[in-house]
Order: sequence, then structure tokens, then C-alpha cells
Amino acid sequence: MKTNAKILSMNKILLILTLGLLYSACSNPAHKPKETYCNPLDLNYRFRPEKNQVSYREAADPSAVLFKGKYYLFASKSGGYWSSENMVNWEFIPSIGLPTEDYAPAVIAIGDTLYFAASSGSKRPLFKTANPDTGRWEIANSEFPFPIWDPAFFQDDDGKLFLYWGCSPKDPLYGIELDLKNQLNPIGEPKVMLASNTLDHGWECAGENNERDTSPWLECTWLNKFNGKYYVQYTVPGTQVRTYADGYYVADHPMGPYKYSPYSPFSRRTGGFATGIGHSCTFQDKYENYWHATTMVISVKHMFERRLCMFPAAFDDDGVLFTQTAYGDYPHFIPNKKSDIKKYSGFTGWMLLSYDKPVKSSSQLENYSPQKSVDENVKTYWAAKSDRNEWLEIDLENESRVNAVQINFAEHETSIFGRDSAIAYQYRLEYSKNGRDWKILQDKSRDGEDAPHDYLPLEKEIYARYMKLTVLNVPGGKVAVSGFRIFGNGLGTIPGKVKKVTVNRNCQDEREVHVQWKPEMNAQGYVLRYGIKKEKLYHSVMLYDQNDITLKSLNKGVDYYFAVEAFNENGISNLSEVVDGKSESNRKSD
Repeated sequence: MKTNAKILSMNKILLILTLGLLYSACSNPAHKPKETYCNPLDLNYRFRPEKNQVSYREAADPSAVLFKGKYYLFASKSGGYWSSENMVNWEFIPSIGLPTEDYAPAVIAIGDTLYFAASSGSKRPLFKTANPDTGRWEIANSEFPFPIWDPAFFQDDDGKLFLYWGCSPKDPLYGIELDLKNQLNPIGEPKVMLASNTLDHGWECAGENNERDTSPWLECTWLNKFNGKYYVQYTVPGTQVRTYADGYYVADHPMGPYKYSPYSPFSRRTGGFATGIGHSCTFQDKYENYWHATTMVISVKHMFERRLCMFPAAFDDDGVLFTQTAYGDYPHFIPNKKSDIKKYSGFTGWMLLSYDKPVKSSSQLENYSPQKSVDENVKTYWAAKSDRNEWLEIDLENESRVNAVQINFAEHETSIFGRDSAIAYQYRLEYSKNGRDWKILQDKSRDGEDAPHDYLPLEKEIYARYMKLTVLNVPGGKVAVSGFRIFGNGLGTIPGKVKKVTVNRNCQDEREVHVQWKPEMNAQGYVLRYGIKKEKLYHSVMLYDQNDITLKSLNKGVDYYFAVEAFNENGISNLSEVVDGKSESNRKSD
């Protein structure tokens, strides 16, 4: 089949590239310079400043912009923003004059000036700066005439400026034109852009599995233009659930009317370590590649405990917007030229070596076993009995090639609020082939930094069976790790091609489908790929130790096609045959 051939070719290219990737030699196999990234992004996320609440970190609702050759990344409740030359190494800039306690910041570059707005239930100022590296901003409009929540700017090719906003379980999303000659004040009256439709769009329904036919929390407009068409993005159903996702409508004018895209949701991730990827922005890098910066759910200590992620995005030849989220929390390369993610997503091919492997620890608190550090669930974690000199040791069970490590710390029983320059994680990372003779891979015993999701790509690969993390000090609370993630390639065989894929669409509710397949020997997990055309399997779900799934996220009256690939620590299988899951109404019309 032509579709299978294309996808098989893509997978083979990935495997060949993976086997051929070698970094330049270095006496210390540590992580500088970085050429890859891994979600969640390794940023110094701020602890909430309110001391009357539980202590937890938060960052969400990203807005990213390329301005004067640098990237600037803004997020809710961060006390400032980050800048980067390459989208890999980010430097935090404390802001002066911005309302950093307001949610969902919006930024736009207009000429040599950067403009800023944030959410508010009352009339608030707009801000501007010509030099964001200083952190200093000034007033652009002392009082915008009406409240806005989850704002987003868009400037068209003719110079006209527009503002979009909305965040509500009952109200639609709005848009209006702004006057560049009059302090960005509105022109005319607001116009409705779109509203939710759970009756036809299963993915808009509330719940961890879209199981509730209740109104979603409709939020986060964002607008892009491609080939003369306008794409307005929106997010549902709620930030605290793994089904948080982004969809879009398309129009011929920035103010509509907008028509729903059945390719929605185009950004969704319900399986793996990084899930709940909604409330996002889609922007271009220096090489005109598209990126989707997004929120990621944790929501253990508080509903708003969240992080940031970044995924490659693109418009295909038919103008379909999609985001590459399969293996999206494994290491990816940052391109230094124009790339085509339809052929190569940037995935390094480094597989997860640590999933569900045997783990030992120096100590543990009740209900916080060391096995929870390798279960690929960011909501669970190992917690030790003290705040220092505690260790984890993983047995990968076979000698493997290691290319990167990600250490995800969990703030267990912390009492930290706000930002503090003294916040740092100090640790030592070692590896061994036999469990007796150890070599140091990374030593941060003295120069630790505030890196709650410390990502360490190696300049030179190593071979190891055992990995040991000794945490010497944490900034507060007890030593705790939600993900001790080792990436590379095992030296064994990849799984075989998945067979006997069956698809059962619910004829009573076409938003629901059950997909099942024969378990493949030696598989660690599976990626279910699906879409509304055989050659456009843009959606995906990552599953560990599971060979079936019920999705309640489909669009009613739309045909879907499904295929499955198996993976393990050695690599990825060829894709299965593509199976159709037509809607009942379309079957009858056939």
C-alpha cells in the first residue's frame, strides 16, 4: 500500500540516522554544547509565591516570539521570561514593570518593538519594549478599554493588527481589530470567532478520557496565516486533565467566518510522560520551521502544577496544520536549517532504556517506591526519607548504548515560595557495566543549578548496564524523582510488525472507537497512529504494556484510519496495515 510504504520509509530513515549518529569525542561525556532537547523543557520554573498555599512550581500558557534574532518565551506566573539564541539553552530574565502575576501573557513583535498583554478581569495596561533583554518595559496603553482573558495578537501582511481572547466554560472566543495609530485601542465591536461543540467533537468533552458530555473550558486563541488562509487555534477541555488539547478553524479573513477543521485536535498527547498538551502557541524559528510551544499537566500538588513542552509542527501540502507528538517526550534534535517534518520529525531515535526496569534506592517513604521513578508517569514519584545523600540505582538488564539522561525532580514536602538564586539540585551520576566498577558520567556535587527537569545529552555515547543517581542535596523537602529516564539504544532486536489490528467504531456514538491488536513479542509499548486520510495519520497515542485502547475523541461523521507500530529499547517496528474506521453514516452512504 502506498501509505504504508511512505511511513515504513520514514521509520527506516529514522533507524538508519540513529545508528549513524556519533558525537565528537570529549574527555567529559557531559552535556555541553546541547544539540537536542527533551520534554518537559528544562527551565527554572518558579515556585508559586503565595505562602498560604502548598509549595509547587508552575508555568503554563506559553507565548513565544522571534525578535531581533533571539527567541523569547513567556509563561504564566513566572516572574519574568526566558531568552535563547538557539531554543536549547534558555536564560531567565526577571521583568520590571510587567504584571507577572496575571495569567496567559501575549506578545507580538511589531517593527523594532515588542508588545505585551496579559489576562485580567478588569481594565489593564498594555506594555512595550525595544530591548527585552533588559527586562524593563513601559506603558503602551495606560488602560485597555475592556477586560481580556487569554489574549493573543496577530498582525496581517497588510499591517493590520488584531486581538483575540476568551476563557470560559460557557462563552465563545472573540476577536477585534486594533488601531496601531491609537495606542492599540479597539476598532469597532468584538466579534465571535468560535464556540465549543461537544456533540460533534468528542475531544472537546470534559474528563480524563473525554467521558463527560459537559461544557469544556474553552480558551486560548492563537492565530497563524498560511497560503492566504487564517488558522485560529483554541484549547479544550481543561488544564488539569491529560486530554487538554488544541484544535483549529480556518477562514479567508482574520475576523472570519471560521470553519471547523476535522483534522482537530492537531495537538494532543494522552500517553507517556508528557501529557495534557494544550494552551499553546505556534511560531516559526530562524529557518522558518514551525514549532508548537505548549502547556503540560502534572496537577498533583495543585491543579495549576504545570510545565512547558515544545513540539515540531507544520502545514502540509494541502494546508493541513499538524503537530508531531509521537515519541514527543523522547530526545529530539533542534534543526539549524529548514527541515521537513513530513519526512523527518527531528526525533533522534534514542529509545527509553529505563522503563519499568529494576530499581534500588537508599531509602523510601511509604507509597513512594523507587519503581515510580521509571513508570513513565509524571504524577508519581520516588521519595526518600531525607533531603540529601540519597540514591537510585537502575539495572537496564542488558548492556546498552546511552546517549542522554533526563532527571525529573519532584518537589516533595517543599516549603519554597517564589524565586531564590540559591535553589539548586546537587547530584552525582555514575554508570557501570557490572554494578561494581563505577565511572562518573556527570558531577554536579558543587555547581548544581535550578534544573528541575535536568536534561543531559552526552557528547560521546557510553555503554552501560547500571546507572546510579546520588542526590547530594535538594533545595527543600525530601529527595524525590518522578522520572529517572535513560535514553539510547539496546543491543537487541526491535519488535516485529504488529498484526491483527481491529477497529470497532461505536455506531451509537461515532465519537468513540475501540482499537485492538495482537501483542507483539518483545514490545515495550505501541504507538497508535490515526487520521482522517490514509496518508495523513497525524494523530498518535503512546501506550506502554497495553494492546488496546478506547478513544472518545473522534469527530462525528468523519472517517478515520488506524495503524499501529511497536517499540522497545532497541527501536521501532514497521507500521501495521492501515485499517479503516468509517463513521456509520458514511458506511450507509457507500
